Amino acid sequence: MFTGGNPRLFEDSQRDNSPIFDFYVMCGVAPEDIIIESASRNTRENAFYVKNMVESNSRKGKVILVTSAFHMRRSLGCFRKVGIEATGFSTDFYSALPKDRFGLEGFMPSPSVLANWNFLIKEWIGYVSYWLMGYI
Repeated sequence: MFTGGNPRLFEDSQRDNSPIFDFYVMCGVAPEDIIIESASRNTRENAFYVKNMVESNSRKGKVILVTSAFHMRRSLGCFRKVGIEATGFSTDFYSALPKDRFGLEGFMPSPSVLANWNFLIKEWIGYVSYWLMGYI
């Protein structure tokens, strides 16, 4: 099951998920085994719609939640809040090779690090907002 619709809250159109479907068929997944949820606009709705689809299809088994490493904590919180006990599988970690630990370069800040702060700040705001709203 793949989930993710249009993240724009004030736009009703749904995302075209046919490239995702075609990709997984090309990778050998049987078309009848592919379920795509495209109505959700945010992480909370991802969890809610997945729960409804799982219950309506009488699917049983383990749920593995695959998402970005920086987004995993909020995602798992949302899925657990709606009653889905998922195991997290994090992807796309933001890390770098260690610099020379004894040279001056190891103490110098890198401009590329600042570019990634937007991910961190967005997740902090998202996590606190979801916690305050009772979504996690």
